[in-house]
Amino acid sequence: MKITIDLEDLMSDLTADGIDGKLKDELVKSVINTTVYQINQEIKKKVDDQIQREVKNAIENEMIFTIRKEVEKIIPVSKIKSAKSPYTEITIAEYIKEQFINNSGWASPSSTIEKLCKGFADEMKKRYDIMFAAQIVNKMHENNLLKDDAILKLLDTK
Repeated sequence: MKITIDLEDLMSDLTADGIDGKLKDELVKSVINTTVYQINQEIKKKVDDQIQREVKNAIENEMIFTIRKEVEKIIPVSKIKSAKSPYTEITIAEYIKEQFINNSGWASPSSTIEKLCKGFADEMKKRYDIMFAAQIVNKMHENNLLKDDAILKLLDTK
């Protein structure tokens, strides 16, 4: 990376003020050093921020993996008191099943399945009704019963 610092204005001001060559050289070095330092600080800050983000993501991913692995180990073997009988210890997996079946806050499987089936049956009835009505309209159209005067003619003949 190459950075160019234009010191023409500074040099012309220094020459106009009557500052000698050695002092001008020191001022130029100071300006260059300060600029390089500030650029280095900005680059360092950006690099540090990127490293922190990458490390944080890596740690979070590893933590999630480790927690899942530990939970998978604990659930089948760890025991807690049953909700039905406080003197009986059951595994966490059995406790979850017990809570699910007893409908204590979660929907019971039978009522959930029944609700889903009822919704599906209602939807199928609606679709069937629409399809049946469409077939009736098609047959009426094929028999020329949808014309305005065709129905009147049919009624007059009876």
